[in-house]
Amino acid sequence: MFPTTHGILLREHVLLNSVMGVSVLGATGKFERLFLRYQRLIINISFILLAIIFAWPIMGNPNVVAAGDDSLFHLSRIYSLAQSLGSGQFLPGYDFMAFHSVGTAMNLFYPYVTTALPIVLLKYVLGHWASAIGLYYIGITCVTLVVTYRCTLALTTNRLAAFIFSVCYNFSIYRIDVAYPRFDLGS
Repeated sequence: MFPTTHGILLREHVLLNSVMGVSVLGATGKFERLFLRYQRLIINISFILLAIIFAWPIMGNPNVVAAGDDSLFHLSRIYSLAQSLGSGQFLPGYDFMAFHSVGTAMNLFYPYVTTALPIVLLKYVLGHWASAIGLYYIGITCVTLVVTYRCTLALTTNRLAAFIFSVCYNFSIYRIDVAYPRFDLGS
């Protein structure tokens, strides 16, 4: 008699979770029951803490932002959007600050909505550019961690593997290079 697919998957799931140190069929320990009950909360709190750690160099030294490769382009777009919003225009299509004050339609193809608008709105709330950029980095890093975790979880159905992969991807050389030396908000 051949084993059923459901039985094989159940045995693999129990085996993987027993390797992870989590008992599926009967959580006997108090810590295991608490962990299983608050697993999503624990993961989300750890993602927030990891995002703060990732953004700490920017929060501690805002000059890191000004020294980036793409920083002048992005900072001019952010400042141009702030001036446009201050004068009553909402999401203008032209940016007169970038590329030597030449009005370009760059914003029609590379929109403000995901890069500059959150920073400008945070600046209006917090009142300080460095805090707004730092909080934006925390937010975008947290979103990156959550999206990477959920995609990996959907592919593997293994929470530990998804967590490890999301942390490894977020703290990879590529992300660090994009975040600090380049200040590339579009990647």
